[in-house]
Amino acid sequence: MNMVHRFLTTALGIIPFGLFAQETPADNAKSAPKEMTNLAPNESVMDGSAKVGVAIVGDHDIAPAPLSCADKTGEFRNDCMYHQVLAAIRSKMGAQDPNDGAVAYPVAISFVVNQFGDLKSIRVDHTGSAELPNKVVMALYDMPTFAPATKAGTNVGSTVTITYPYQSLFAKDN
Repeated sequence: MNMVHRFLTTALGIIPFGLFAQETPADNAKSAPKEMTNLAPNESVMDGSAKVGVAIVGDHDIAPAPLSCADKTGEFRNDCMYHQVLAAIRSKMGAQDPNDGAVAYPVAISFVVNQFGDLKSIRVDHTGSAELPNKVVMALYDMPTFAPATKAGTNVGSTVTITYPYQSLFAKDN
């Protein structure tokens, strides 16, 4: 990547403008998370790169949530959503493969809850099993409609990102 960057900047006389930058300038960021709650133990995973919890991005007064959590507010609402989504995922996952080498990395799941409460644009970020994203997406699409976020009494869309430790996605054997 450095060779390509050097070639573009020196041989072609192109001025670098952040194409290969590591950080996004603050003025280009669309919006910062309005709410962030660390719901599971606030510990970093083995590589220290991510913490588990819920982040909700969008301009809203009340965050989206599954209908079963709609009567809760603030952190309790987010905590309820964290556990409802986790229960839905666990119902699809089955047992963890003990030979799976991906256990050290967190799983970040993001989705849009539109103004009607439908889940859209589900994305699963995880390096590991190729089946994991498919099972997570199926689990989320099987969930009932959410209560959408609201702003001044009007339903609005918002983006939810929930990060789980990899191991927590699997049903516990009792």
